[in-house]
Amino acid sequence: MPRRLVSPATSVAAPPSPGWPRRGTSRWRWRYRERVREASNGSSSTGPDAGTGTGTGRRQRIWAIAAAAAWGVAAIYLTMASSQPRLPVLDLEATTGHLLLGILVGGSLLSLLRVTTPPSGSFVRRAAVAIIGSLAFLGLTEVLQNFSDTRRPELGDAAADALGVAIITTLLVTAFVLLPDRAVAIASGFSVVALSAAAAVLVSSAVLPPAFGPAAAWPVDGAIGCIERYEAFDPPRPADTSTSGPIDAEPALAVDLAADPERSTGRLPELVLEPSGSLETVDGVGVRFGDDTEDGLRSVGPATDLVDALVAAKAFTVEGWIRPDNLTQNGPTRLVSVSDGSKKEDVNVHLGIEDERLSFRLRTGCRPIWFRTGRLSTAATHVAAVFDRGDVVLYVDGRPIMAAELDDPALDGWDRTYPLLIGNERTLDRPFEGVAASIAFHDRALDAAEIGRLADGPIRDRLDGLDAAGG
Repeated sequence: MPRRLVSPATSVAAPPSPGWPRRGTSRWRWRYRERVREASNGSSSTGPDAGTGTGTGRRQRIWAIAAAAAWGVAAIYLTMASSQPRLPVLDLEATTGHLLLGILVGGSLLSLLRVTTPPSGSFVRRAAVAIIGSLAFLGLTEVLQNFSDTRRPELGDAAADALGVAIITTLLVTAFVLLPDRAVAIASGFSVVALSAAAAVLVSSAVLPPAFGPAAAWPVDGAIGCIERYEAFDPPRPADTSTSGPIDAEPALAVDLAADPERSTGRLPELVLEPSGSLETVDGVGVRFGDDTEDGLRSVGPATDLVDALVAAKAFTVEGWIRPDNLTQNGPTRLVSVSDGSKKEDVNVHLGIEDERLSFRLRTGCRPIWFRTGRLSTAATHVAAVFDRGDVVLYVDGRPIMAAELDDPALDGWDRTYPLLIGNERTLDRPFEGVAASIAFHDRALDAAEIGRLADGPIRDRLDGLDAAGG
């Protein structure tokens, strides 16, 4: 049979089948090679984008910068908003909002991936960019979160971050390889536009009145996954004045700063308090704090009996009478605290002031939660926080200003070695500025009527009388 001769110049390899991959090649790997082939065939065009498939011209560089900016804005917003029961401004439940932000952040990373690693690039390079991008995002959120309130790293947090990196990397690389380039472009473009809009949210949250948000006035820190319900009352609800007379029981521990600021009273064993700084006693009224940044009172030993009583009761009330000197105090300052430092993990409970808002921090089985809400004044004010097996209510002058329900209200993590502190933190960096007349802990949840009666006592007249007396 005669042989048919074929010129080498005219011989061509059979094109790959558009269907199932060749034997011995996985479909996923085959699809990846097809994407590389398509990109290489389309890279011979002329112009600023020639030679890359996706292009590295001016338009692509601008797109990459926009994606990176949107990515950073998302990190900032996610970090600032992650502490809230609902995402501020967007008014989405925290879990829903974080899922949405995660998807959009992934899209922006995908956009960065498109312009930094052309399809003809190696899989290893693309995976490395995705991993570095995921780590950078998580690192940025961690830095922002710890900027003002450093916490110790925990194994659970590290594991969660590692899992997040793995998930984001897998999704990004898979999407980049398997999706058509046009779909990738649309997805990343939508993400850039959507996340860029978050910049307007952040700017408005910084400059517009509290009704719209500012970020500094968001009322909760540490709430995600820990709060079932949250409600702020503005204006505050009316005080309950349905009954009259004293409350039903003696407090577990109280300090009458007008009579004897260095000893506690109440049903629990006496605590001796040691002054620091240059405290000034205002006769018949209380103690003035804040003339010296080291002003404060600290129990000589740990407040073990108080901690044990409150933890065993699973309910408590902390309340006191104050007259702030100004409404620019932050930190937040300490009216009363059972703590060992200003970091959130060093506090069992505190009641204090953050600018014009009442501040209440509580260590729970979920994580430390910090509430700051309401509007105080420089007049005589009664403040109170009530915890009742997971229900939290804050009061100013007998009027409820906030109510919340915690997901894991256990107090078992409270540290029994922490001292009782009044007017400052143990580290002397949270000084209260003003006059305090009394503080008290009750090992039960006082009801609204009892809080109303406490806020209607004679102490108000004595504190307000400081103006007439020149105090």
